[in-house]
Amino acid sequence: MQESLLEFPSPLLVVDGGLCVLGFSAKTFTVLGLRPLKDVDQACLALGREIQTHGDLADELALATARLVRAGEEDQWIWVRGKRTFEVKVSARHDDLFWVLFEDVTDYAISEEILLNARSYLERVISHIPLGVVVLTGQLRISSMNPHSRALIHRLGGDLNPVDAIGETLERVIPAPGGAHWHALCQSAQHSGLREQLTRRAYDASDDVPCVLSVLATPLVKELESAAGIVLIVEDVTEKVQLENQLVNAEKLATLGQLAVTVKHEINNPLSIISTNAQMLRMHGEYGDDRARVKLERIEEQVRRIAEVTERLRTMEEVNTEEYVRGGVPMIDLWKDSPSAQEADDENV
Repeated sequence: MQESLLEFPSPLLVVDGGLCVLGFSAKTFTVLGLRPLKDVDQACLALGREIQTHGDLADELALATARLVRAGEEDQWIWVRGKRTFEVKVSARHDDLFWVLFEDVTDYAISEEILLNARSYLERVISHIPLGVVVLTGQLRISSMNPHSRALIHRLGGDLNPVDAIGETLERVIPAPGGAHWHALCQSAQHSGLREQLTRRAYDASDDVPCVLSVLATPLVKELESAAGIVLIVEDVTEKVQLENQLVNAEKLATLGQLAVTVKHEINNPLSIISTNAQMLRMHGEYGDDRARVKLERIEEQVRRIAEVTERLRTMEEVNTEEYVRGGVPMIDLWKDSPSAQEADDENV
């Protein structure tokens, strides 16, 4: 038997229940760190002694031979010797002997460790990205999500914890209408194989402050296959939108200020002349009848109103518009939040 085992393509030992070596392949010497011996009996003794020097290997072999009571039963485990990692597989034979196979899985173990380290590093990086990141499977079920995405979902009113969210759909985790919108976006990206985006969509939030979000669905495509999954990136642009609105409003106010200076210069001077002449005519009594006096007073009143308009244009702090004619161009509400408007409201109370 031993002669046929010597050329066996893998490291192999044949032992009995007492771990006495009865056969071996030539490659076994390399696994146990021994120099090959030509004398079979001496080689078996040397291999047996070497097994005993590795207490962990001897203990596992002893347990395996005790557990395997019927021919065909198998047991296996990982054994590390120095910098090498082996998968040890023990098979019970019909002759009450045991075959012990060694498979060098060092490169595989290193690759697995590299992948685990890479995944751990990637997860740490994603967890620090100031964007919501949700990874979906090909069935559009959540496989992972970073802390920022969980915070955004909680703000929208979602109450599932991260563990319970895994394996669920977006519609189940995110309250309507956000969940339905995002799920449809991911379906579209999955079918097209292209990025799909929802830009600046406003949603009701749990803190009663509208939340404006931009959502991007990017398909994970395998070669020659449809999307294997989706990466959903959610950005909270609420503050950005508010700042842009403030900037637009400031630009409007700046333009309005320039217009007010022009209006005041070009209109107030003629108004002063009109007002002065109307007052002089009324005070000198050249037009003494009541009808003429009323019309002059009305001219003075309208002049004051125009002056108030130009002054309001100059002092406005916010541009508000209202619909003057239904379906028409909105007009600026000059008197919103103005002192005169407040006084009018107080009089109506």
